[in-house]
Amino acid sequence: MTAPSDNADNPTKNQHYVPQGYLRNFSTKDQIFAYDKSERRKFKTNVRYVAAETYFYDSDELEKITGDRQFIEKYLRRPEALYADLVRGLIESLYTAS
Repeated sequence: MTAPSDNADNPTKNQHYVPQGYLRNFSTKDQIFAYDKSERRKFKTNVRYVAAETYFYDSDELEKITGDRQFIEKYLRRPEALYADLVRGLIESLYTAS
């Protein structure tokens, strides 16, 4: 099993469970409103800082199988990028269709 290569010396720390490409559809200049349920407050932030956790996908077990602790993070990059391009194209076509 191989995932897209990446520099092992520079692992991805902030890993999104909701892709940034998806979040950007709800943002203005990468700024989005978020809500913190535990603190019961809303705030404006960059899409880089929401729906993410430190080393969310890293796995010791997967590292034993694949040899790469960040296999999932690397594997998801391509489909997430393709999805973001597809959705961006669809949205742009809606605005230019009229």
